[in-house]
Amino acid sequence: MMTNPELALPATIYRVGELEKKIKEIMDRIDNTNQSIGTQLNQIKACMVVKESLPTMEGKPMQEIIVPEALAFAKGRKFKKGKKFFNASKNRTAEIVARRWAMWRDQYNAGVPASVIARAWGCDHSTILNAKARNWESYKPKVVAK
Repeated sequence: MMTNPELALPATIYRVGELEKKIKEIMDRIDNTNQSIGTQLNQIKACMVVKESLPTMEGKPMQEIIVPEALAFAKGRKFKKGKKFFNASKNRTAEIVARRWAMWRDQYNAGVPASVIARAWGCDHSTILNAKARNWESYKPKVVAK
């Protein structure tokens, strides 16, 4: 087999360049994986903070989720409608819901996962996700054109 010495150097340079590209791609993947692992660890730490404070990496304790009594879900007396029993609610007025959703928005934007917020407030996490889907704006009365 005959080799052309004039083509050996360009071929070697090309192969080295391709290897450098692959090494850069692998390093980028490693960086992305490390970032996602860091994000997951932060979410796990936030989940552990519902009732007690844990120190963060800066050494400062994380704040626990505050649920004001006036905005917390309150169950009223039971009533029967047909064959089913329901709980009457005491604090589901538009004003209270708007204030509650505003607090959820602040907590969610602070990096607390929806499941942690829901656990602290005593509701299902889909309630928090519904508020987020509605852009944190509660009921708006419909304007009826006359």
